[in-house]
Amino acid sequence: MVGAGTVLGRYVLFEPIAAGGMASICLGRQAGAAGFSRVVAVKRLHPHMAQDPEFIAMFLDEARLAARVRHPNVIETLDVVHEGKETFIVMEYVDGEALAKLIGRARARGERVPVDIACAIVLGLLRGLHAAHEARGPSGEPLGIVHRDVSPQNVLVGTDGVARAIDFGIALANVKLHTTRAGEVKGKVAYMSPEQLRGEPVTRAADLYAAGVVLWELCAGRRAYDVENEGALYARVLTGSIPRIDEVAPWVSPQLASVVGCAIARQAPIRFATAQAMVSALESVVTPAPPSRVGAWVDDLAQEELVTRRAIVARIEHAGAGGTSASPALASTRGAIPSSPNAIGTSLAARAQLPSHFGADGDPHGRGTHTLTAAAPAVNEPSRQRSMVIAAAAVTFGAVIAAGTMWLAMRRPADAASPRPTDDVHATEVATTDGAASPDASATAIAATSETVAAVTTTTATAAESAASSSTSTSISLEPATSARSRPRSQPSATSTTGPCDPPTYIDAQGIRRVKRECF
Repeated sequence: MVGAGTVLGRYVLFEPIAAGGMASICLGRQAGAAGFSRVVAVKRLHPHMAQDPEFIAMFLDEARLAARVRHPNVIETLDVVHEGKETFIVMEYVDGEALAKLIGRARARGERVPVDIACAIVLGLLRGLHAAHEARGPSGEPLGIVHRDVSPQNVLVGTDGVARAIDFGIALANVKLHTTRAGEVKGKVAYMSPEQLRGEPVTRAADLYAAGVVLWELCAGRRAYDVENEGALYARVLTGSIPRIDEVAPWVSPQLASVVGCAIARQAPIRFATAQAMVSALESVVTPAPPSRVGAWVDDLAQEELVTRRAIVARIEHAGAGGTSASPALASTRGAIPSSPNAIGTSLAARAQLPSHFGADGDPHGRGTHTLTAAAPAVNEPSRQRSMVIAAAAVTFGAVIAAGTMWLAMRRPADAASPRPTDDVHATEVATTDGAASPDASATAIAATSETVAAVTTTTATAAESAASSSTSTSISLEPATSARSRPRSQPSATSTTGPCDPPTYIDAQGIRRVKRECF
């Protein structure tokens, strides 16, 4: 026996919400890939039953048969799990209550079940039974399913106003692996047809009889057989002595009483041929309540139980949304919050993959449809970081090359074939760096610049004669003025006799004519 919150396969099982003679019903959470999660109802054999091969065979038969019946008025079977000593059936969870409990609650309040609500519930039950009776196998062959245990305990009425047939545990079918032994009678005696109680072959007519008894009790507000012991109950069932419903419940119309009487006829051939035929007969004599009214009736009668159950469901859903591990295969992708961008990317990528125990289509049993939310694309963080580092290195390298080139340009001696920047550049830079120059200084600089430009041809020719190269091209380089200041300057020409600025230029060591600094 496992405790609440125990992981079995891809399911987490929680506390039970109902129990029967063979099994209990508990809530569970189904977990899938990419954060998929849903609340389910899990039917588990009692521990002592789980050790009996006969009960296990019956249990598996129920799952196989119920999975073949797909109808809104039949509870959907999602999965069958056999792991270790545990065998359980996974079904859809419906927010609602068993009809037996609803009838008991109405009686406790002293209330009658409204006739239109009673008919709406039985109409839903009949539609579900008809789907089971008409079910076919993979090759189209009739399965011949007969529920054999139709009763208020096996009708679930949801707050959505829909009645659903449940529990095909003792259903009869052509494909069952397990068969009832000769003379063995199974089911609830009060809802058995006379032929079923006698051990005769059972057909769909037995299910229609049981549905008629359920409708009789809903409309009358009491049990069909008012007896003191089980022996008297057997006798009453075999003789078919159920009074006419309108004699017990005057508020029931004679037309409706006739339909109920046909359904509970003692002889099977007198009953309706099919559940659909009974549906048509009922709809012709009564207007059933809409689903919204049936749902409100359920919500009112079962409010206390529903509130408690909804709190459990909310806790289960919250645990699923919060990342609680629901499967060993998913444990590595849930739990602690990743502490780095790389971890986040890895986690997202992992959630996008199916667990290893899933089949190729994400469903190990080939039933049901799982909507996978595609996970967010994982960011390749290492590649992005490498790209940023390479780009930064390229920028740094380019800056170094540019600085080196500038430094070499400042420090390299002038090429004899390519004279240094003309004096007009130096003159302009010096003038601008010295602040606001006087008009006389500006005029002197302009005059000096004119003389320098005129002397470029002479300087180039002189440099060409002294250089090893035969090149005669002239290039102008915008070298900073500070470089010119740092170079050694030649002394003023010996021919200067009138003053330091006569002439205002001189020839430096590289053979370039320059403006004297004191003449700016």
